[in-house]
Amino acid sequence: MCFKSIYDYKTYRSLIPESFSNRLFSYLNHIESNHKNVYWLNYYKDDRFIDDYFKDSDHLNILGATLLTEKLNAIVKDNIANQSL
Repeated sequence: MCFKSIYDYKTYRSLIPESFSNRLFSYLNHIESNHKNVYWLNYYKDDRFIDDYFKDSDHLNILGATLLTEKLNAIVKDNIANQSL
């Protein structure tokens, strides 16, 4: 299982209380730490997802989707390469 947190548009993120984000991220860290087949990919404050990569306040456009896809592909390839068959 894989959880993903993506960088949200700055106005959207400004509406989310920091206490909520902290509790959510703490919970996701706990789950990832206690389950070897659970991964959390945290791009929430990744500054590579600039404003021009958003279709609206919560969804990536084609440029943002391309960047995220490249990141996910690299992670999958790395995990496959590191598995012993």
